[in-house]
Amino acid sequence: MEKNQVLQIARVSTRIFWTLLIVFYGLFMSVLLIKSFWPTSLPLQVIFMQGFEAGWGVGGLKFCLECAGPQDILLVNLSSGMKIWIAIRANVFFVLAYLMMQKVSLILEARETFYADNVQHFRQLALLAFLAFGLSTFNLTYWEGNWQGHFTIAFGPLALSIASLVLSEIFKEGQLLLEDKNSII
Repeated sequence: MEKNQVLQIARVSTRIFWTLLIVFYGLFMSVLLIKSFWPTSLPLQVIFMQGFEAGWGVGGLKFCLECAGPQDILLVNLSSGMKIWIAIRANVFFVLAYLMMQKVSLILEARETFYADNVQHFRQLALLAFLAFGLSTFNLTYWEGNWQGHFTIAFGPLALSIASLVLSEIFKEGQLLLEDKNSII
């Protein structure tokens, strides 16, 4: 009974995360588009704190009325190319997060634990997380006439990728043991 409660909590948490992901993505893209085409239409400032670092997402971002610091970069001061790059990067990370959550949901909804589809879902999750790791390691910036490259090692997506790959192997072994057990009986 306890196992079912834990799975139920995980399912509900996944649904809440999906909802928040979609809401925040919609808000982010709406503000990005409005501030790009009509910069004075909202009193809100969109600020990239300390430039555009590499990592998961689009970088240190903050929305406020009047809070820009000396190192902060306002969205209205960016070139069209940088705004397009930010939108592309946000869309790529949204799609990756959405696909990863879809795989997690499929794993949680499965009625049988050790079966081939769960092994495949964990492998696909590992691949998506590794892709997120690869894309998180760099970011390009064009600011005030200079190109800058930012590099980092994003440990979160890398750890998720390795853990998912290990879990796929564990579930594969569990599937083989279950098949052996069923063939003996």
